[in-house]
Amino acid sequence: MDKPDVDSIDGLSPAISIDQKTTSRNPRSTVGTVTEIYDYLRLLFARIGRPHCPEHGIEITSQTVEQMVDRIMEYPEKTKLQILAPVIQGRKGEHVKVLDEIRKQGFVRVRVDGEVRDLSEDISLEKNKKHSIEVVIDRIVIKEDIHSRLADSIETALKISDGKVLVDVIGEEELLFSSNLACPECGFSIDELEPRMFSFNSPFGACPTCDGLGNKLEVDSDLVIPDVSKSLKEDAITTWRGLPPIIMVSFCKPSVTTTGSNKKFLLNNSRKSIKRFFCMAAKGKNSFSVMRMNLDRFVRDR
Repeated sequence: MDKPDVDSIDGLSPAISIDQKTTSRNPRSTVGTVTEIYDYLRLLFARIGRPHCPEHGIEITSQTVEQMVDRIMEYPEKTKLQILAPVIQGRKGEHVKVLDEIRKQGFVRVRVDGEVRDLSEDISLEKNKKHSIEVVIDRIVIKEDIHSRLADSIETALKISDGKVLVDVIGEEELLFSSNLACPECGFSIDELEPRMFSFNSPFGACPTCDGLGNKLEVDSDLVIPDVSKSLKEDAITTWRGLPPIIMVSFCKPSVTTTGSNKKFLLNNSRKSIKRFFCMAAKGKNSFSVMRMNLDRFVRDR
């Protein structure tokens, strides 16, 4: 479009005219992504956004080493944990130089994609996959005289990971601390705001339930099994008509053992009878609920 032959125009309301094409059915392609307006919004939110704690509503600020130590010391004595320094978080590449630099600094172990590896090994990563690498700084057991060692380990982690430290409480949870952003009340931490946090097309910003699509496909068990008085053998599930009994029973795993009596019971009893049986024998899980989970998984994988 050519620019108008005028210096300025006054009195007109701002407007955006967008010709949205309907040829693409990709749900991740919207007016905002096509016109790149969404990119500017993500950048705006990342630069001027002020994160707040979802629990207390307090603005998230930086944490000191003393605050981190106090939070960790709240765990009971003999709690085992390891101090990790996250140097790579969800980035593609082989990261050979990063691993070499960690070796030169004298560290012995790293955690690669959740697995602790020895740096004396030949660690080979796929170039086109996203990886996370954390340096194992120290392994600690909580006790009274551990404050000084814990503080030194946290300071070391903060230095090599740009102000972040990850505490892996063995067998329980992981705590992410930041010398840049964290809630002073509950210790809720968050990384520095980045544009990818506001993108529904990125795993760092997308809803974990719907993967950023805004909807979720599920199986309606009432439509799958319209007549609850029928048994599997009597075609209670019409789409299974003609299937061998062994395949029908396989959908009921793992809620029932595949003994001969259980197979016979599943094939010859109605949904109501099976539900009562499994409510007593499997703490509320019945074969039809497991069927639904299997069908949900099938729809999701499709």
